[in-house]
This record gives sequence, structure tokens and C-alpha cells, in this order.
Amino acid sequence: MAEEAQEMILRANHQTDPKRAAQIIYDFVLRIDTLSLKLRMAVALGLMSDDAKAQCDMLIAKIKDEARGWRNYFLRGEGVVGKSNGPSAESL
Repeated sequence: MAEEAQEMILRANHQTDPKRAAQIIYDFVLRIDTLSLKLRMAVALGLMSDDAKAQCDMLIAKIKDEARGWRNYFLRGEGVVGKSNGPSAESL
């Protein structure tokens, strides 16, 4: 998921339309929410322990917070191709 997050950030950072870039990040957050549901089902089926899910939930929360920050960044119109002072995918 972290690798996919980096790809989405790169894709968004190459958008010339900041609103489209923000939408790419929002779509990724929805995918993370889907992952959370799958983890909950895995626990319910006994395929994953509550402790393992708790660890995953902490990582997911960090990724979502970072993604929301990126989305806000793009919505402010700062994430436009060619700017060298914007964040990089490695920040994740």
C-alpha cells in the first residue's frame, strides 16, 4: 500500500490541474478505507489477530493523514508540475 501511495503522489504531482491531483489522492484514501474493511473481515474470519490488525490500523492512519495533507496541498493549488519546492513521494 505504501508503494501504491508513492505512485499516486507522483501521479498527482504531475497533474497540471490541482483539483484533479486532489481527486487522485482522494481516490487513494478510499482504497485505504477498503483495505480497512478487508482487515476487519480477516479478523472476523480468524485469519488475523486483533493485535496484527491494530498495528495495520496505526499504519493506515498514518498513511491517511499524510494523504489528506497532500490532498489539501493540491486543493490550495500549490501542486503544479514544474515547481521544485513541492513535497516528494519519498516523504511517505
